[in-house]
Amino acid sequence: MRQGRYILLIFAQFIALMAWSQVQQLSFERIAAREGLSDLNILCIMQDSRGFIWIGTENGLNRYDGHQCRVFLNDPSDPESISNNYVKSIVEDSQGNLWIATHGGGLDKFDRKKNLFSHYLHQSNNTGTLSDNAVNKIIADHNGKFWIATSNGLNLFDPATSHFRPFFHNESDPKTISDNNVSTAFADSRGNLWFGTINGGLNRMVAKDSSFIRYKSDEKDPGAISGDNISSIYEDQSNRLWIGTRGDGVNLFNYSNSKFEHFENSRKPNSLSNNIVQSICEDDDSSLWIGTENGGIIF
Repeated sequence: MRQGRYILLIFAQFIALMAWSQVQQLSFERIAAREGLSDLNILCIMQDSRGFIWIGTENGLNRYDGHQCRVFLNDPSDPESISNNYVKSIVEDSQGNLWIATHGGGLDKFDRKKNLFSHYLHQSNNTGTLSDNAVNKIIADHNGKFWIATSNGLNLFDPATSHFRPFFHNESDPKTISDNNVSTAFADSRGNLWFGTINGGLNRMVAKDSSFIRYKSDEKDPGAISGDNISSIYEDQSNRLWIGTRGDGVNLFNYSNSKFEHFENSRKPNSLSNNIVQSICEDDDSSLWIGTENGGIIF
């Protein structure tokens, strides 16, 4: 899996070449320890408004300037250092601050003007704090607030007030989120918020009452989602929604009837290479790139 994630980093760094190159031949340049990368196990990548590439790894946050990496690591003696080295997700707000999801250290805000990290952690005696310090994903919605997926609940965070509103699964209420272990989150172009879980499938939030519509696998329904362990959600240039699963391939969601079309490994040459899907993205030629545990495929 380390090798697969390393390949994903190489690909992501140079996918921009496809925007201008008419020649279907890619050259690859490696970013590794020589450039100062803190770890080869890459968990997330984003480009900020200044052009820097930020790379989250299992051992540190990295800022790549095109030549070398600056590494941010937790320093137990420095309360203004990053809270945890296991970085899973990064977003930038309208002021240029970075919000960093860590797996074990909660949510961090990096103030680049002051060059310091602020920490938002779970407090067992305060329901207005983060529901769990194991954060899997953070996204910004259309109102400038953040949705934070954790291993124990979903959170709506208002940076203006620093208040967290948690959403938990309730076995007796089918309108709650389907599972507390929330793996990923996505805001589509239609204004919908989507949340994937480890065991409960896919969820779409109904904005008017903050309830959830669940999409779970069902062997009796060929139009149901193929699996309940959701790894990724992606919207392509045609505004189609793709959902990756861990073990059950890729799904294309049909908005008109709420059905799913399945794409799985069938051992045929042109089928998905592996049903464990880790990432989905699209290039400028409208080709969908699907990263799997043992390789990738242009779809």
